[in-house]
Amino acid sequence: MQAAKAQDFPLLSSDLVGVWLPGIEEADPLLLGFAEASRYLNSVMNTENPYHRHRQLERARYELAALRNRLRGADSELARALYSGPLPVWELAVGELLQQAKEDSTAQLPNPFRPKDPLDHEQGRDLFRGREELVRTVETLLGEPGKGCSIALLGPRRCGKTSLLKMLPLFLPDAVCVFFDLQDNPIDSPASFFSALARRAREQARRDRGLTLPDLPEGSPFESGSRWLESLDDLPGGHRLLLCIDEFERLESLFPGSNRELLQLMGLLRATIQHRRRVRILVAGTAPFEDLDALWHDHLINSREIRIGYLDRQTATDLLRHPIPEFPEDAVPEEVATAIVERTGGQPNLVQLYGSLLVNLLNAEDRRQATLQDVPRIEADVLAQEVSYFRNLLQAPPAARAALVALAQDQRPEIDPPTRRWLRRRLLVTEEDRLSMPVLGAWIRAEEVG
Repeated sequence: MQAAKAQDFPLLSSDLVGVWLPGIEEADPLLLGFAEASRYLNSVMNTENPYHRHRQLERARYELAALRNRLRGADSELARALYSGPLPVWELAVGELLQQAKEDSTAQLPNPFRPKDPLDHEQGRDLFRGREELVRTVETLLGEPGKGCSIALLGPRRCGKTSLLKMLPLFLPDAVCVFFDLQDNPIDSPASFFSALARRAREQARRDRGLTLPDLPEGSPFESGSRWLESLDDLPGGHRLLLCIDEFERLESLFPGSNRELLQLMGLLRATIQHRRRVRILVAGTAPFEDLDALWHDHLINSREIRIGYLDRQTATDLLRHPIPEFPEDAVPEEVATAIVERTGGQPNLVQLYGSLLVNLLNAEDRRQATLQDVPRIEADVLAQEVSYFRNLLQAPPAARAALVALAQDQRPEIDPPTRRWLRRRLLVTEEDRLSMPVLGAWIRAEEVG
């Protein structure tokens, strides 16, 4: 309670899942209500954006209201202690923060844009645009009868693959969608892989669907992993399960010097694809399958490739002009949004970054409407903030890199068919052999001069 009064929510969050609670999976459901609220409150303390602070505080207040109802209906000593002790203190702290957030947000244009952060079904629903057809395709493949189908979601970096995966629970309400990012889970052995996968799956199923998935059985890593995946094929209520593995190409680097273990893992994934009725596997990554070796083709059998690209012009323009319902109609005029879309080519993260920087500029200068002169001003910040992204794009085969540099200099280089195919598959050039993102050309020219 002292930490709540002091609004030390990072401390609360660590206490709830470490010292005070035995762990999320073993905790009393009543205590989990505090853990869920602290998740949003911890996020509040890590953002300076008034709009995002306000939204997270609203979520925390909702979780505490739901917890109050549960405590009121529970007949236990713990429930009575929580109802009269910590809960009112938490509600008071959240109320004070919410009031301050309201005052801060009303003095500025709301800035809902989320550059570099994936959207998910809890945050950023309004910003999730232009992916309806992809969601329908995933839903169709997930619902196909029979066995033997896997899904490969492929697209360049920062095109929205992770956002799409994290939004799936919202659009597939009868499925348990497990998001597992190989980049965010430290794994160095088969045992740690299955342990982390089972833990994440149980956490997400409990949070998103109120389901308790089976524990990982005892045994050797591949034996217990196989039995666990088999148990997922018979979830209560006939729920389907979509296991989404993000950054799948990293699997090869997880078991350095141990090709046998990697082959065993891929064999287990292949067996799951072939023999499980309600479990589907979706892998997401940047590399086209044709650029990978036979390991992937042999094990991810019958893969249905789904390609995710940039936002179309109309979708990107509308996102910039009307990101949320309460955004002022005339804050970003159409000619300003059009100019940004032309500079970015509709690349999702860049569109979000330009939008965020534009709103920040208007708020800093106490203005309520952008002009065309603002676009080159914020582009300077884009070039500075996206150095690693642009540099990564130039880590291309020599012929492809030379073509990008030449195009940035407004030249018309001769591009051989394999190089053209490489560039187009990564959405770096248009069908007319022009840079798909003119802002990339600006960065290349600045680098060449430097």
